[in-house]
Amino acid sequence: MKEIIQPLVSIEKASLRDINGIKALLTISDLTLAGIEETEFWIVRDKTNKMPKACIGLETHDNDGLLRSVAVKKEYQKTGIGSGLVLHVMQVAKERKLRNLYLLTMTARVFFPRFRFVQITRASVEKEAISKSREFEACSETSTLMKFDVSQ
Repeated sequence: MKEIIQPLVSIEKASLRDINGIKALLTISDLTLAGIEETEFWIVRDKTNKMPKACIGLETHDNDGLLRSVAVKKEYQKTGIGSGLVLHVMQVAKERKLRNLYLLTMTARVFFPRFRFVQITRASVEKEAISKSREFEACSETSTLMKFDVSQ
Protein backbone atom coordinates (compact mmCIF):
# COMPACT_ATOMS: atom_id res chain seq x y z
CA MET A 1 0.00 0.00 0.00
CA LYS A 2 1.27 3.45 -0.84
CA GLU A 3 2.10 5.74 2.06
CA ILE A 4 -0.87 7.89 2.98
CA ILE A 5 -0.02 11.59 3.18
CA GLN A 6 -1.40 13.23 6.30
CA PRO A 7 -3.29 16.51 5.94
CA LEU A 8 -2.42 19.85 7.50
CA VAL A 9 -5.23 19.76 10.06
CA SER A 10 -4.96 18.91 13.71
CA ILE A 11 -6.76 15.61 14.21
CA GLU A 12 -7.10 14.29 17.73
CA LYS A 13 -8.56 11.23 19.35
CA ALA A 14 -11.96 12.08 20.86
CA SER A 15 -12.48 11.64 24.57
CA LEU A 16 -15.65 11.03 26.58
CA ARG A 17 -16.03 14.78 27.08
CA ASP A 18 -16.41 15.17 23.29
CA ILE A 19 -19.34 12.76 22.89
CA ASN A 20 -22.11 15.38 23.21
CA GLY A 21 -20.42 17.56 20.59
CA ILE A 22 -20.05 14.54 18.31
CA LYS A 23 -23.72 13.62 18.81
CA ALA A 24 -24.75 17.18 17.95
CA LEU A 25 -22.59 17.15 14.82
CA LEU A 26 -23.99 13.79 13.70
CA THR A 27 -27.55 14.95 14.35
CA ILE A 28 -27.23 18.15 12.28
CA SER A 29 -25.56 16.05 9.56
CA ASP A 30 -28.50 13.59 9.50
CA LEU A 31 -26.28 10.65 10.46
CA THR A 32 -27.33 7.81 12.72
CA LEU A 33 -26.35 7.66 16.37
CA ALA A 34 -26.90 3.89 16.40
CA GLY A 35 -23.85 2.12 17.76
CA ILE A 36 -21.74 5.19 18.48
CA GLU A 37 -20.89 3.81 21.90
CA GLU A 38 -18.94 1.04 20.11
CA THR A 39 -17.16 3.56 17.89
CA GLU A 40 -13.71 5.07 18.26
CA PHE A 41 -13.80 8.73 17.15
CA TRP A 42 -11.31 11.32 15.96
CA ILE A 43 -12.17 14.99 15.74
CA VAL A 44 -11.00 18.32 14.44
CA ARG A 45 -11.68 20.89 17.11
CA ASP A 46 -13.02 24.43 16.57
CA LYS A 47 -10.31 26.70 17.96
CA THR A 48 -12.79 29.27 19.29
CA ASN A 49 -15.17 27.12 21.32
CA LYS A 50 -13.15 23.85 21.50
CA MET A 51 -16.15 21.86 20.21
CA PRO A 52 -15.75 19.32 17.39
CA LYS A 53 -16.18 20.94 13.98
CA ALA A 54 -15.63 17.61 12.25
CA CYS A 55 -15.53 13.95 13.23
CA ILE A 56 -15.02 10.46 11.92
CA GLY A 57 -15.56 7.08 13.52
CA LEU A 58 -14.09 3.61 13.21
CA GLU A 59 -15.57 0.37 14.44
CA THR A 60 -13.52 -2.82 14.31
CA HIS A 61 -15.20 -6.14 13.64
CA ASP A 62 -12.80 -9.09 13.46
CA ASN A 63 -10.15 -8.00 10.92
CA ASP A 64 -12.35 -5.41 9.22
CA GLY A 65 -13.18 -1.82 9.96
CA LEU A 66 -16.35 0.19 9.49
CA LEU A 67 -15.57 3.79 8.64
CA ARG A 68 -18.56 5.78 9.82
CA SER A 69 -19.93 9.10 10.99
CA VAL A 70 -17.88 11.39 8.75
CA ALA A 71 -19.35 14.78 9.55
CA VAL A 72 -18.07 18.31 8.96
CA LYS A 73 -19.90 21.45 10.06
CA LYS A 74 -21.35 23.20 7.02
CA GLU A 75 -19.11 26.27 7.28
CA TYR A 76 -15.99 24.05 7.19
CA GLN A 77 -17.03 21.81 4.30
CA LYS A 78 -14.94 21.84 1.11
CA THR A 79 -11.81 22.80 3.07
CA GLY A 80 -10.16 19.37 3.05
CA ILE A 81 -11.05 18.53 6.65
CA GLY A 82 -13.26 15.59 5.69
CA SER A 83 -10.61 14.23 3.34
CA GLY A 84 -8.02 14.61 6.08
CA LEU A 85 -10.16 12.62 8.50
CA VAL A 86 -10.71 9.84 5.96
CA LEU A 87 -6.97 9.63 5.24
CA HIS A 88 -6.29 9.52 8.97
CA VAL A 89 -8.60 6.55 9.54
CA MET A 90 -7.19 4.80 6.48
CA GLN A 91 -3.73 5.13 8.05
CA VAL A 92 -5.03 3.81 11.38
CA ALA A 93 -6.53 0.81 9.54
CA LYS A 94 -3.18 0.17 7.87
CA GLU A 95 -1.29 0.40 11.17
CA ARG A 96 -3.74 -2.00 12.81
CA LYS A 97 -3.39 -4.39 9.88
CA LEU A 98 -7.11 -4.45 9.17
CA ARG A 99 -8.11 -6.37 6.05
CA ASN A 100 -10.82 -4.05 4.68
CA LEU A 101 -12.55 -0.80 5.49
CA TYR A 102 -16.27 -0.63 4.75
CA LEU A 103 -18.68 2.29 4.81
CA LEU A 104 -22.35 2.95 4.22
CA THR A 105 -23.54 6.20 2.72
CA MET A 106 -26.73 7.78 1.43
CA THR A 107 -25.22 11.05 0.23
CA ALA A 108 -21.47 10.75 -0.31
CA ARG A 109 -20.96 7.88 -2.72
CA VAL A 110 -19.16 10.20 -5.18
CA PHE A 111 -16.78 11.39 -2.43
CA PHE A 112 -15.18 8.07 -1.49
CA PRO A 113 -13.89 6.67 -4.82
CA ARG A 114 -11.05 9.25 -4.67
CA PHE A 115 -9.78 7.17 -1.72
CA ARG A 116 -10.08 3.91 -3.74
CA PHE A 117 -13.35 2.81 -2.12
CA VAL A 118 -15.47 0.74 -4.51
CA GLN A 119 -19.17 0.04 -4.39
CA ILE A 120 -20.16 -3.52 -3.43
CA THR A 121 -23.40 -5.33 -2.61
CA ARG A 122 -24.66 -6.05 0.88
CA ALA A 123 -24.94 -9.71 -0.08
CA SER A 124 -21.15 -9.81 -0.49
CA VAL A 125 -20.67 -9.16 3.24
CA GLU A 126 -23.69 -10.87 4.76
CA LYS A 127 -21.48 -13.54 6.38
CA GLU A 128 -18.94 -11.01 7.67
CA ALA A 129 -19.01 -9.69 11.25
CA ILE A 130 -19.24 -6.15 9.86
CA SER A 131 -22.82 -6.82 8.73
CA LYS A 132 -23.87 -7.31 12.37
CA SER A 133 -22.86 -3.80 13.46
CA ARG A 134 -25.60 -1.51 14.75
CA GLU A 135 -24.83 1.06 12.06
CA PHE A 136 -25.13 -1.58 9.36
CA GLU A 137 -28.50 -2.64 10.76
CA ALA A 138 -29.68 0.97 11.18
CA CYS A 139 -28.80 2.16 7.67
CA SER A 140 -31.37 1.89 4.94
CA GLU A 141 -31.19 -0.96 2.45
CA THR A 142 -30.93 1.78 -0.18
CA SER A 143 -27.67 3.09 1.25
CA THR A 144 -24.53 2.48 -0.77
CA LEU A 145 -22.03 0.00 0.66
CA MET A 146 -18.39 0.65 -0.23
CA LYS A 147 -15.15 -1.20 0.47
CA PHE A 148 -11.47 -0.33 0.57
CA ASP A 149 -8.84 -3.09 0.54
CA VAL A 150 -6.36 -1.86 3.17
CA SER A 151 -3.50 -3.89 1.68
CA GLN A 152 -3.62 -1.91 -1.60
